[in-house]
Amino acid sequence: MKSRVWATSVAAAALLAACGSTSASSKSQSTVQKLHKLTVGVVMYDSTGPFFSTWARGVKAEASALGISLDFAGANADEATQSLYVRDDIGRVQGMLVGWGYNPTLNPVIDQAISHGVKVASYGIQPSNPGVYQVHQKDAVIAQLSIGQLNDWIHGSGDVIYINVGGIYPLDVRNGVWQAYLASHPSVHQVAHVGELNATTVTTVASEVEAALLANPNVKAIFAPYDAFAQGATIAVNHLGRQSTVKIFGADTSTTDIGIMTAANSPWIASGASYAYTDGAVALRTVVMAAMGSKISHHVYIPPVLITSSFLLSHHVTASSQLLKYFPTLTTSNLACAPYMKSEHACL
Repeated sequence: MKSRVWATSVAAAALLAACGSTSASSKSQSTVQKLHKLTVGVVMYDSTGPFFSTWARGVKAEASALGISLDFAGANADEATQSLYVRDDIGRVQGMLVGWGYNPTLNPVIDQAISHGVKVASYGIQPSNPGVYQVHQKDAVIAQLSIGQLNDWIHGSGDVIYINVGGIYPLDVRNGVWQAYLASHPSVHQVAHVGELNATTVTTVASEVEAALLANPNVKAIFAPYDAFAQGATIAVNHLGRQSTVKIFGADTSTTDIGIMTAANSPWIASGASYAYTDGAVALRTVVMAAMGSKISHHVYIPPVLITSSFLLSHHVTASSQLLKYFPTLTTSNLACAPYMKSEHACL
């Protein structure tokens, strides 16, 4: 009798396990079906620069892996257009990812989107609405890594040129680190502050830096905390033949940037950076998790690394994707990744 009871218990347990497995499978299928019905709007302030375009490719690749619909728009560095695109997505998408831009223009339309039930994530901005899921590079660390290399080059003393603009959150954070550095290093003299952020940033900055270098022949270094700024500065230094005396310390990276940094006698020798491709994937996953009702922090931070021209050359790195081999933290597969995403072979 005892053995029959045991057998009955085993059978009952097996039945419950089977039912549980079926229930779990049904739940998983339901989750995936819900995922595949999602539409996410992506609105970028600009999508044309190397970092921006690499980020956008990461967003699109992750959306494809997850099987969601993507409504993508780049505003060509125009505030009004970006605001209009955000407003147009309301009522058509369940989630929205807003990349870069200016808070005074974006805050009202982001508030409007959230009030209509749209889950909103941001990258490169800090909206005022606490309902936004903010994804950021660790911008202060990016600046610290680059400035540390600059300080080593000039030995804590000398004339420098600074390239930056105000109003863009990552650049404002990096600016704060730069100002603190200047305050703590009185022998470092910022002799010029230039910078533009528009559809022709690289060429405009090149002209500005060249003029600043001609007016200040003793400049030893340039701090350019955005890769398009560093690209423009490189053009100016090369044009004047000052590569051996003036070095550039930038931020962010892309395959284009790596090509510039590894060119013969390139003045651009260091950048604090994360990997734009996987950054885009993290940002996309964040808004998807919010739209799916998954638990996700309202603040996701992506750790950067220091990239130097000497490292790139010694390891024969020619593309940004190769950095993953040497800097595993750039994969970001542990950030904003739900189990159902891994089952879809996502989480770049």
